Amino acid sequence: MPGATVSAIFDEDLQNYLGSSATSSCPTTSIPRLAQGGVRQHVLEHRRGAEADRCARHRQLRPDLFGQELDAFLMGKARGLARITAICEEVPSADNRIELSSEKDEFGFPLVRLIHSFQADAIGLFDAAIAEGVEIAKGAGAKEIWPGRAIGPQHLLGGTIMGKNASDSVVDSFGQAHELANLYVAGCGIFPTASSANPTFTLNALSLRGPSNWWRTGAASRAESRANVHRA
Repeated sequence: MPGATVSAIFDEDLQNYLGSSATSSCPTTSIPRLAQGGVRQHVLEHRRGAEADRCARHRQLRPDLFGQELDAFLMGKARGLARITAICEEVPSADNRIELSSEKDEFGFPLVRLIHSFQADAIGLFDAAIAEGVEIAKGAGAKEIWPGRAIGPQHLLGGTIMGKNASDSVVDSFGQAHELANLYVAGCGIFPTASSANPTFTLNALSLRGPSNWWRTGAASRAESRANVHRA
């Protein structure tokens, strides 16, 4: 899913050298203005500070600097650095997929080819989220603002998505493959869309749901088999 980050420098010492940054997340669905023709969810994550070593992530914002000049730039900004990240929900697209390649590995199995591009909705969300982040940073009194230049991928999900049938999905809501009854898929691959919220707990729940269904249906099958044996 697309991620948009705006970094900002403040005069205040944000004490990043003390350790982990403080973070507050603000889920919002008030996005009619974020994407032309689409309303999707996003989360704005406001980081009060970022550790000094994280400042190195922003070196690409000044590609004209190198060596001592780059070092001075990074170290001079570290204590006042904050960033705002928008994690945006991406609309599912059949063009984004995983398929088998004609190239094979050392064991003779086909390699996997990942095909993905950000659609117009995702690009619209990114552009609008960057604009909103800049607006927030200005309102907070930042003396320098560095908008992100490219979409940063967040929460890589999907690829073997769940659905009602094989025409539009790979597995059902339990992670059982539509076309191969004894195949279950567990984990983040079965997400039908990449939500803006952190997916970990949902991922864990879905991973437990599949085996629970398998055990439940398998127990019934085993009981029926035992009953048939007794009757015979």
